Amino acid sequence: MTPLGTGARADLARETMSVPDLLAQLLRAWRRDVLSTPIPQLVDPAQAARLVRDAARVHASPDEARTRARNGSV
Repeated sequence: MTPLGTGARADLARETMSVPDLLAQLLRAWRRDVLSTPIPQLVDPAQAARLVRDAARVHASPDEARTRARNGSV
């Protein structure tokens, strides 16, 4: 029988990780996996930015009806 500080049992004890260490290792592996997955580009970024900017502008309604109160009036 080998003493506790040597042999296979000591190696096993050194390799045993705490739960936070195991969780950190698992999350690192998951992050590597996610980052290595290619993501297809479905939208042109410049076109998307242009679309968002245009949507933010207030356009007059076709029938000239007021869409919001002007100068604080109701």
